[in-house]
Amino acid sequence: MFDLHALLDGVACFFYPRRCAVCDALIPPEDALCVTCADALHPITEPFCTKCGNLKRSCECKEWVYHFEGCAAPFCNSGAARECVYGMKFSGSVDTARFLARLMAACARVRFPGVAFDLVCCVPMHPATQPRLGYNQSDLLARALAKRLGLQYDAKALARVAVGRTQHTLNARDRFDNVKDLYACRRNLRGKTVLLVDDIKTTGATLDECARQLLLAGADAVYCLAALVSE
Repeated sequence: MFDLHALLDGVACFFYPRRCAVCDALIPPEDALCVTCADALHPITEPFCTKCGNLKRSCECKEWVYHFEGCAAPFCNSGAARECVYGMKFSGSVDTARFLARLMAACARVRFPGVAFDLVCCVPMHPATQPRLGYNQSDLLARALAKRLGLQYDAKALARVAVGRTQHTLNARDRFDNVKDLYACRRNLRGKTVLLVDDIKTTGATLDECARQLLLAGADAVYCLAALVSE
């Protein structure tokens, strides 16, 4: 069967050769990273907390009571994994989303065994803060992840209804206060189990507030999945 998408990808790669999302080396069209950078990715193998998603030594569950049931990520926010995600986030490496989604899907199957998800959604951006690259990296990840897992993706389940202050400038306590009521759920999710996706989980404040809004909309349970988790 004629594959138009494959043909268009081939033409695009001829004129715009694909480069490694970490080191910018030329790579085959079907890859996202060069062999060296791919070998430098080290998935989380140490004991981790199934609730907050952090390594056990950095568990934050004594500090915060989260609304989500569990959180997971395949990588810590460091090294080649960090460069890979930041390349997608700031440098337009959108093809990296499919690569990361494959690893995130594998992580979800291991970390959330037996959980029957009804839909996937992502942490949204406010239109006023949409990045210059013109896309929400969490949306890219969630779309690709839903396709991997064979689940429905609802891009409009959550909306960001206010701007708020920039999270990375705040301490942990202020982050939780800052995101209060910045998000709203636009769906009736009664009885649904939701997989909520973001690119990086730091304190979990944003994911927690989004989970709270999903639960207020009737969701039975919310689980969170990110590409990276900060220690």
